[in-house]
Formats: sequence, structure tokens, C-alpha cells
Amino acid sequence: MSTQTNINQLRANVNQALRSIERNPRPFACSWEALFVDTPEGDFDWTHDEAGDWVCYEDDDYEGGWRKDAYCVNLKRVNGVETVEFTSVDCDGNWDLLAEFSNEDADSEELAFELATVSCHYQLLRNALYSLHVVETGEDPLGETLSGDPRKAHAKGLEQEIDDLCSYVQSKLPEAM
Repeated sequence: MSTQTNINQLRANVNQALRSIERNPRPFACSWEALFVDTPEGDFDWTHDEAGDWVCYEDDDYEGGWRKDAYCVNLKRVNGVETVEFTSVDCDGNWDLLAEFSNEDADSEELAFELATVSCHYQLLRNALYSLHVVETGEDPLGETLSGDPRKAHAKGLEQEIDDLCSYVQSKLPEAM
């Protein structure tokens, strides 16, 4: 994966897969019922104080041009009303409420979009863009390389990972797309 042409093609493939998920999120989102299938009867509040894995993304307004956030999905039921909250936390520990939906929103496109963008496949694609940046520039502004040469560390297996992720995205899309 050493040529600029190959890096550019891989970046284009990742961006196309990300746009495909964003334009057609339903195949990548679970149902409302699936979110609440293993919840207790009656009222409950599953609000987390921890999030998932870090997700890297470009941010021109941020020093170094890259940031990382982690995401969390909170589930609640109060007086029979089910609620889903999407939150994020940045590296400094600042939490933000991104979106909130009740069971009245169960079929909304906005909910499908939020569920799709917190999916592991979408997040792995975002991280692949960061790894391509490191391979291309040799710079690791987020300090994700544990040891050794950042280019080699991020390049290892990246091409196959991107191919697998893009193939998965393509397999979930309707034939017409």
C-alpha cells in the first residue's frame, strides 16, 4: 500500500461507503424493538458513564486537524415511554447529548441515521480514514501508534480491512443503489 494512487483509491472507497450508509441508513440500523428486547419490565434507566471505542475524525478547527470521540446509547423507560439517547464523549471527558428519540419516533429516518452512524462498521470506516492519513503523512496527531513506525503500524492489514468493510456495506445496500 505504498503508492499514493493506492492510498487515494482506498480513501475514495472508504468515503463512498460512508456516504452510502449516510444516504441509506436503514440497512445498517437495528429496529426499535431490538433495542429494547432484553430490557427489564417496567421503568428503568440505563444511562452509561462509559462509551465505546474511540472514533477518529477530521476537524479543521481542531489543533492537529483530527479529533476522537466515543459514543454511547442510553435506554430508558419511564411511565411506559421508551427513550433512546445518543451521547458522545471527547478525549477531555466532555459529554454531549447528540440526539434523543422516544417510541413515537421509532420509524423516523433521523433515528435510523443515528443508529447507523454508531454501528461498528461506520466507526471502523471512520478510523480507516485516520489510518490512511497516518500512512500517507507519517504523522499520528492523536497518538494512536503504540510503538514503532506509525506508517507501518497503521498500514498493517489496512487494505484488507478497508476492502472487507466496503464489501460489507455494499452487501447491505438494495440492488438499485
